[in-house]
Amino acid sequence: MTFIHENLKLYKIKLIFKVMDDKFTIIISPEKFIPRDLSLDSLIGNEKFITTINAHVNALRSSQYLLPEEIKRIQVDRFHILVSNLSSASKYWRDYFAVLGRSKSKVSLMKNFSKLSLLNRDILNKDKQHFSLVSNGDNQPFFRKTSGSTSLPIRIGVDKREATVAYFSYLLRQDVFKNIDISTLLSRKFIIGLGSSGLRYWMGDFIHMFPISMKEIEDQDYRKKIYDALKNMEPVILGGFASLVSRFCALMFDDGNYNSSSFLAIKLGSEPLVNEERKNLRKLLNIPVINELNCGEVGTIGFECASNLNRFHLNAERIILEITDKNGINLPDGEKGLMVVTALDRKITPIIRYELGDMGKLISEKCPCGLNLPLFEFWGRRGDEILLSNGRKVRVVQVYGNLMKAGLARKASQFQIQQKNIDQLIFRIVPTEHIQEEEEIKLRLSLNDLFFDCRMNIDFEYVENITPTQGGKRKFFIPLDEDRQNFEI
Repeated sequence: MTFIHENLKLYKIKLIFKVMDDKFTIIISPEKFIPRDLSLDSLIGNEKFITTINAHVNALRSSQYLLPEEIKRIQVDRFHILVSNLSSASKYWRDYFAVLGRSKSKVSLMKNFSKLSLLNRDILNKDKQHFSLVSNGDNQPFFRKTSGSTSLPIRIGVDKREATVAYFSYLLRQDVFKNIDISTLLSRKFIIGLGSSGLRYWMGDFIHMFPISMKEIEDQDYRKKIYDALKNMEPVILGGFASLVSRFCALMFDDGNYNSSSFLAIKLGSEPLVNEERKNLRKLLNIPVINELNCGEVGTIGFECASNLNRFHLNAERIILEITDKNGINLPDGEKGLMVVTALDRKITPIIRYELGDMGKLISEKCPCGLNLPLFEFWGRRGDEILLSNGRKVRVVQVYGNLMKAGLARKASQFQIQQKNIDQLIFRIVPTEHIQEEEEIKLRLSLNDLFFDCRMNIDFEYVENITPTQGGKRKFFIPLDEDRQNFEI
């Protein structure tokens, strides 16, 4: 009887997975469902795009309630496909996957997964074999540089159609949009973006970008331009750099221009807000706040649960998240460690066991919202601030952005910022070529708007290497207060 019972149980499990495979093939192999002639030049009202997004969102809204082992099955299937594609593309990847075993069966893949060597920014930046390894006539390769918000930008390649569909699908799966007709939403411009955030790469003609700095946010005449756009486009998602969005919303409220009916949601990204700022923003506006963990190399990793603040749901259908020690050894749930991610849908620049540089921990308990997507917490290194003499603070992410625009990425292989005094910054640069005095002046001028006319002396130090910490990593920003936590890359 035991034998019969076990076989019946096994049969039921196989039957569940068979039904699941049929229903969620669109998640496991999304490329099969994206029309080959789908044009990304004009997305507003694009029927093929709308149909594709609707199908993906419906599947994702169902998959997030699957049992954990069923969600794991989707990950295994997607990783198996990724390994097969990459192994057939080059010897480089065949050698990389050798530790998974000769058979490359789904069982051996996951059993030996943690044996795969870790990927980091230095490898990604230097090892050109990571690029364009899987390409065919149906792909639309698109190369962009990451924002450089936590280090020098690196070049990343994606399939533009697949990445765009994934971006919208994983955004619109969230409960904020459950009562919104997606077809109607995608038939108009509905996003206003503040700052030069990654939104501009994926939102196409749905977005009205305001590539502004904090100084322009403080300008009432400039804010009026944003208010006018809000009125013409409402209701909208307001998104972009979290610090810019937060400050704009506070000023909008003070200006008497806030109307909750103008907004679908506020979308925070590119940098974290401290808990108190997020709470104040929610209390002030009383509208949904979408808080995501994004990474230029990986895409959207997860989203904060509206019912369980400070905890994030993993987009597990496309991301595998590990928490490891400094040696890459997996830690038990609940233990804080380094975040390592694998993107199951990145084939142009594969992202496998990639060190984010952020700290986090996996949460094993069931989320009260009812979703079965894995829960995690994270502590980013991107919230450090430069202190000004007038009491204001400037997010380092904005300083990085301005330096990149001023051309530092083309001149340096590494750099580090240290706030030595309230009115002094030191830029340590490992140059790739000689930096002229006029180029130093350009870099200084690029930061003027951020410092609100506060005096800030910037000294340049040219070095052969940025001294690593004992753990072998380089501090990217050294804050004024030495007692504060050092964030590393």
